[in-house]
Amino acid sequence: MPAFAEDLAQAVSEGVKPLPSWGPRTVLERDGVVTGCVAVNASDLVPALIALGASIQTSKRSIAAEEFFAALPMCTSVLDPDELVARITIPSPQPGSRLGFHKFRIKNAIDFPIVSVASVFALGNGTIKTARIALGAVAPVPRRARQVEEFLAGKEPKEQTAEVAGYTVARGVYPLEQNAYKFHILRALIRQAIFAVE
Repeated sequence: MPAFAEDLAQAVSEGVKPLPSWGPRTVLERDGVVTGCVAVNASDLVPALIALGASIQTSKRSIAAEEFFAALPMCTSVLDPDELVARITIPSPQPGSRLGFHKFRIKNAIDFPIVSVASVFALGNGTIKTARIALGAVAPVPRRARQVEEFLAGKEPKEQTAEVAGYTVARGVYPLEQNAYKFHILRALIRQAIFAVE
């Protein structure tokens, strides 16, 4: 069985719903994301906006940054055809927070990321009180690493915590045939983000 078929079977067994395909791959619906696209969102800015809890004000409404981007046919955002972005608001991080951006790339900083991780850690009494982590270049839309965020709450930013967080990020990851290597890079960047807090 080809690798994609195995991945699809695994995804379906875990509750992912196959939908009619818009392209060469089966479209999957998981966590409200429906896509036929196999390209990734390679923005450096977008994961940072999501980790920072930014909101995007348009001519019609306010949208959380993590809900703004889409991977639909002929559409990369949830904007209506007659809707414009007016401003982006970024709330101030809590005092004592640590902000980070880690990017694995082939060339210089201007190059597209292979994988990126943006993080905001609110610290207190030597522990991570809360975490917001956004993953870039791993899916058609940037994704929050909610399982990692939940795991990190109340933990000390030490090596064992970083190691477990690296494995926790793997839950719900379904790489395609040619990009399973990204999983190992993602684990390493999650660990780097936590080590940077110390």
